Amino acid sequence: MKANLTSKLAQDGIKYWVKMYKEFSPKDSLNFNVLQQATLFYQGKTAFDFNSGFHIGGIQANSPQLIDSIDAYPIPKIKESDKDQGIETSNIPMVVWKNSKHPEVAKAFLESIVSVTNLPPDLAVS
Repeated sequence: MKANLTSKLAQDGIKYWVKMYKEFSPKDSLNFNVLQQATLFYQGKTAFDFNSGFHIGGIQANSPQLIDSIDAYPIPKIKESDKDQGIETSNIPMVVWKNSKHPEVAKAFLESIVSVTNLPPDLAVS
């Protein structure tokens, strides 16, 4: 999927989020890292925090009073009929430890989990 960032719809969306940032975000928050942004959320200094499912542990540990006030939502779509899709990619190195007792088994396991035949249909490579 490609986005046309010069379309009126895209430009209006960009302007909306820039306005939201300028009016409601803590100064310099555009440069905050994930932990800094999450900490502001725990402290009640920012209204929302885009994060992963792991965020729930931080809420439980730092601001348990917020647990019943948070939720997860699908990524917005242009049309209601558009397919749901994820937008986050994690790049996680997978390695075989050099001192492994069974490196051939570990390597076979790694190869099996990245095999095209084990991908969900919507991720299959043609």
